[in-house]
Amino acid sequence: MNQKLIISYDNFNSRIFGMKFGNINDYTKDITAEEIVNIVMKSEFDFFGIKIDSKDYIAIYSFQHAGFYLVDCLVTYEFDSTKTPAPNGDFDIAFAEQITQIDINKLADIAANVFKIDRFHSDPNLSKTSADEYYRNWVINSFNGYSDGAILPMIDNKIVGFMTYKINNVDDQTSTLVLNAVDSEYMGQGIYHNMMKKGTLDLLKQSKKIRVGTQVDNIPAQRTWQRLGYKLVEVKYIFHYKK
Repeated sequence: MNQKLIISYDNFNSRIFGMKFGNINDYTKDITAEEIVNIVMKSEFDFFGIKIDSKDYIAIYSFQHAGFYLVDCLVTYEFDSTKTPAPNGDFDIAFAEQITQIDINKLADIAANVFKIDRFHSDPNLSKTSADEYYRNWVINSFNGYSDGAILPMIDNKIVGFMTYKINNVDDQTSTLVLNAVDSEYMGQGIYHNMMKKGTLDLLKQSKKIRVGTQVDNIPAQRTWQRLGYKLVEVKYIFHYKK
């Protein structure tokens, strides 16, 4: 890598938060805090985000001393069908096959109301209203082509949650369950477990492995994943920097 930092323009975040947002996608292992500050201050971006592996202590030290601040800790779990048997196909609820634009807008509202323990809501330099809008727009974009499909749980013929996915986006045999939420009115009824199980079974028809991630504070989701056979494979800290 010729450059000390590889930074890409994040059009989506820039539009949502009203500032030029750059994602740091890679860095040299020997980069110093002084070099980071020099590059950041000379760059065109106003705001930066970076995910650093929890074992990369040197980078964590350097970026913190450069002024980057911790906003989140992301954990990733993986289901490996070569090591773990698939869950059974029994479900306690039904799932929708079709979705309308009205349904999509309602699911976007669910996301805006449910997602609160994430990198954007935890950052005091970002508007909470904009953070809500981030997830509302993400859901709408997902159902308009960003995702490869979705699991849609139903109660009394009403869609009460969603789980979007991407097929073999990690590698040619590993898919990802991307974004998921259940209407707060229906939480505690086993909907998330059923939705997670169906998502796992559906993706195993096309992949050997499935990945899913969340914030480290989201204990209930992780317990569900563990019961289904998912194993923790990666931990990353997320840092932000505002000029």
